[in-house]
Amino acid sequence: MAHGELLYLNQNLENLVAERTEALTQSEQKYRQIFEGSKDMILVTRKEGTILDINPSGKKMLGWENAHDDAGPRSFQDYFCDPGQWGKIAVTVLRQGFISNTEVDLKMAAEGRRRVLLSGGLAEGYTGEEGILHFLVKDIEQQHLMREQMAQADKLASIGELSSGIAHEINNPLGIILGYTQLMLRNEPKGSDREADLKTIEKQVRYCKSIVEDLLNFARTSAPKKELCDVHAVIDEVIHFIRQHAKLDGIDIRANYDSRIGPLLIDQKKISQVLINLLMNAIYAVGRQGEISITTEVNGSNQKACIRVHDTGQGIQAKDLARIFDPFFTTKPTGQGTGLGLSVSYGIIKNHGGSIRVESTPGQGATFTIELPIPAGFNGR
Repeated sequence: MAHGELLYLNQNLENLVAERTEALTQSEQKYRQIFEGSKDMILVTRKEGTILDINPSGKKMLGWENAHDDAGPRSFQDYFCDPGQWGKIAVTVLRQGFISNTEVDLKMAAEGRRRVLLSGGLAEGYTGEEGILHFLVKDIEQQHLMREQMAQADKLASIGELSSGIAHEINNPLGIILGYTQLMLRNEPKGSDREADLKTIEKQVRYCKSIVEDLLNFARTSAPKKELCDVHAVIDEVIHFIRQHAKLDGIDIRANYDSRIGPLLIDQKKISQVLINLLMNAIYAVGRQGEISITTEVNGSNQKACIRVHDTGQGIQAKDLARIFDPFFTTKPTGQGTGLGLSVSYGIIKNHGGSIRVESTPGQGATFTIELPIPAGFNGR
């Protein structure tokens, strides 16, 4: 029996080798098609992070020049926003053989920091080396932003209900205090110490009432009264108002508009309130000297009108960016901000079916971007 099998193998060895070679070639072709065609990043690294192979989507995401980039060996670790995360991931894969669905921030080519979902495992037998790792990296930045926006909306709704009740309870006694203070001031001689004390009380009560008013504005969920408006005319009015009422010595405000943006369906007063808040924050950030620019453009990918307010001020610390729209959070000193302006602005823009976001690098200013829907029939002109 064994002799017959040996004789068969000898006679058909060439055919068997050809069949196995063909099967291996087809397998490699299937792998290469998946590797080359994947829209997600696929890469192979050594255990210390040196990239051995990466697919075209990965090269594009990381900003490599072209498929034949000869910049020399690169380390996957260098693309982590937190380099320490790479060490933990590599140790986990080497210890248990795999890692699944881990969220990390990577440095991408055009977009900068991006949230990705990373999975990987040991690539046994790859080039005969030990400690070879392979990874699948999926860009989930949009899902991450949507998740944060939903959490922000829930937080604002809950705090809004609480704020409304508190504001109404506080407003009545504040009104009584202010009224009696003004009555007492009528009978006080001008320039007396008592008059100065009463004026201090009046000033502080008015400040408290302004905070309560902000609380009520924040808590109100009434639908905006929308009508077709020229958003550029609204911006011009706001800039004119700011120039009349704010100290702008050494601060240059510039506007640059996209003529393709036609009338938008907006509540003019509420959008003006948002723009005034953003400009006043920018003035505070710039200080004594700098530039503030307001630009508009059409976002072709989602057909929305973008309004960007950029300043050359001190910027926002990374630890504060995630909280910048939170109620009562402010980077200003005590007594100079209630921490409600941006929260109210966030609610106004969301009620318009739009979005508002911020980008900033400390020392390089900040950019607030508002996106508002373009009504049907006004998609550019």
